[in-house]
Amino acid sequence: MAQPHPRAGGKEIGVMLDGMLSLQRYVMDASGNTVPKDAENTIYRKSTTETCVTARTPNADIDQSGGYAGFGLLYVTVVGGYDQAVSLRFNHRMAKVEFTLMAGEGVTEEKRMK
Repeated sequence: MAQPHPRAGGKEIGVMLDGMLSLQRYVMDASGNTVPKDAENTIYRKSTTETCVTARTPNADIDQSGGYAGFGLLYVTVVGGYDQAVSLRFNHRMAKVEFTLMAGEGVTEEKRMK
């Protein structure tokens, strides 16, 4: 897997393939090549068919319960073959979601105002 980005040396990314339930930790060097953080994070493909590769950075569980966290999520999903390098071209994934709760079933006017 390669992602050409000269400032990426040492950056940890989370990577998973279709069918995996959790991200494995990989480290990107300054050339954009990735290697498993350690032996336990190595991904072994179970098939030679094309598969979807998903990666993100930062690869961290961040508590935002106290408000907005100052970071940008970079995310990529790409399909790649068994015997070819996969180019990871990350995109920013920021979102702001607003909800308006209306008084009704399960939501009282008092709760809506808080």
